[in-house]
Amino acid sequence: MDYHYNDIENYEPGNATRYVIVLSDTERGLLLTWLMNADVGGPSFLFKKNNPWPNVGYFMEKTGITNKYDAKALLERAKAWHLEGGE
Repeated sequence: MDYHYNDIENYEPGNATRYVIVLSDTERGLLLTWLMNADVGGPSFLFKKNNPWPNVGYFMEKTGITNKYDAKALLERAKAWHLEGGE
């Protein structure tokens, strides 16, 4: 897979949680990984180009994230990164 842009960040949206996330622009779309397991591994989701933005329920189902507030925060950050021109 050809990576064009990668960003690792400590995302703190104000919900008393710190998310270590990786955002990558790939040929297939935006790849989000939440390094929730000791900052070395965790769920990933590929936002495919030209597909509709997923809703929270679908995102939770595909990633295995069980906390709705975590899922919403991650989706919001991915969308903001996408709109900022990260992808």
